[in-house]
Amino acid sequence: IFNSLKQNEEKMRRLAYFDSLTGLPNRQSLDESLEKAIQFAAKQQQNLCIMCIDLDNFKRINDTLGHEFGDKLLKKISEKILQCAKDNECIPKALHNITEIEVSRLGGDEFMILVNNNPNDNDVKVVAESLVNCISELLSIDDYEVALTPSIGIAMYPRDGENLSELKKHADIAMYYAKNMGRNGYRFYAESF
Repeated sequence: IFNSLKQNEEKMRRLAYFDSLTGLPNRQSLDESLEKAIQFAAKQQQNLCIMCIDLDNFKRINDTLGHEFGDKLLKKISEKILQCAKDNECIPKALHNITEIEVSRLGGDEFMILVNNNPNDNDVKVVAESLVNCISELLSIDDYEVALTPSIGIAMYPRDGENLSELKKHADIAMYYAKNMGRNGYRFYAESF
């Protein structure tokens, strides 16, 4: 009985904190990580960064090739983002020594990345450019070759916000600005948007 209860408890925790399609941490998990990261950054007087990633033209692909294909595509993209962020796949090794990167899926074709451990603007540019290049690589799924590009919005703590909702809002605004500026790129948040 004890093992069964423990298994159920673990299953409930996974449902609450992880995306069922990709296995990545979900919005709730991200919010909790961000709150802790902001508290730590405030105490240490450090920067942190959040990146909001939206896949350009995903809806068109999903509508054309179907939701099952869209789900396979999201899984592949999730793996690519995670590989890029975690396994030194795209991001230079020197940068991994000074940054800590967490990836989560907010829902649909939207992902968020937390770059922790006091990154500066140049560190964040390297991460963003690496993600753009990694995500934009051609994918093969079910006899189709698909190329997706990302629009990435970036908000830095404490410059662009001192709490969770401000940072997420500003990263989202920057992401929409990146879309409006031609997609397939990234933009730092600016009050002039």
